[in-house]
Amino acid sequence: MQVVSEKVLYEAEVSKLLESKPVLYEVLWAEDLVDYTIKVTPVPLKRHSDYASLKRNLSNRYLAFMNTAGRGRLRILVCTIDAKQKILYLNETEFNGIWRFLKSAINRAIAIQREENQGRSINKPEDALDLSELYRQGYAVEIKNDILCYVETDISEEERFFISERDRILGKKNNIYFYAVQGNRYHDRDCLNVKFINAKDLRASVEKPEKLCACTKCHRRLLMRKATLLHPNQIRAIDNSFFIPNDISDFQLEKIVEQYGFVFEMMDHRTLKVFNGEDSWIIRLYGDVYTLFHNNYKMVESGRRIRGGYHDQNVRSESLMVLFEYIHEYSFNKHVEASKRKRQDKILKAKYGSLMDRYIQLKNKIRMRRYNRKSKYRFYKNNFVTQKQYNKTIDKMIKAAKQMESKEELIRYYESLKKK
Repeated sequence: MQVVSEKVLYEAEVSKLLESKPVLYEVLWAEDLVDYTIKVTPVPLKRHSDYASLKRNLSNRYLAFMNTAGRGRLRILVCTIDAKQKILYLNETEFNGIWRFLKSAINRAIAIQREENQGRSINKPEDALDLSELYRQGYAVEIKNDILCYVETDISEEERFFISERDRILGKKNNIYFYAVQGNRYHDRDCLNVKFINAKDLRASVEKPEKLCACTKCHRRLLMRKATLLHPNQIRAIDNSFFIPNDISDFQLEKIVEQYGFVFEMMDHRTLKVFNGEDSWIIRLYGDVYTLFHNNYKMVESGRRIRGGYHDQNVRSESLMVLFEYIHEYSFNKHVEASKRKRQDKILKAKYGSLMDRYIQLKNKIRMRRYNRKSKYRFYKNNFVTQKQYNKTIDKMIKAAKQMESKEELIRYYESLKKK
């Protein structure tokens, strides 16, 4: 009996179903998975330790298959694939929910290849599975009744002890750095490589281990974990809402977290709270510009006392990095010295008039030049150009150049830009 492809039978029905979908993706039929690798991950793909490098090749598809247990109903789900390497990513929960239907479709595709005497990619549906990321020491992964199961293997008492120690180490929330005794890299607790470290060799610490370098796959996530110690569940939210849109690199993030010691809390998708020592700051996005607010305080004999509420620090920028440099360079003692200097200048102006006014302007100009040379905040503020500003400048230059009639006029315009 000839086997008919599901594509032929249900193509019109799928097209009708897709008309009601808000987003249009390409359709991936379950039968096509005969040529794919189905990689099962223990967590959703966006929480994968290597997601930053994987996402460049990822795309969404509508996965179409027959729900054989639901009166032959056609089902369409959004899935994630790597079209270049032909990999379909499913987490454990997704896999357990649809594997029996995918297996049926793949068996149909294998039967069609056999009838048409085509070279078969696989001999059975299980050959398409990659379960390597589900590895757990002391357990074997099996599929029983189309559901993933972890079956305990025969291990010695010593191995059992080390596995329990491993669980204890991973269970301590204050542990940040995970590494192997003989390894040369440290990892985040969610890094896939941690799973493959033998339980006997696994170590963890709160402080960064010496003579070890960071894992390239999970370094950013580890830095974000340190930056969100107060609210670890905000790791992805802060990175996606603030750091990635501002193109903050791993190097800059390492400086902010390791060198400056900032800790962050996301109040909403436009508001970020920054803790630095005893000071706290709020960065609020208005339009395309970030505005900085500082905690209120009251002057007392011993110095100052932090009070509730925040005041506008009168610092604004399109770049978060500018504000971070300002926060790092802020010092209450410098603030007090500046206030004293203003009061002294005011007294001198009242006493000596316009002559002293000119002297104070010159003195402040010299002081600001020295400050600008030393201050990274001033450097970023004076030299930082956002991509939006750059695009506007280029568009303006192109528009001006198009209006020039002669080559000499264009050269003069170019020379004037070089002088600026």
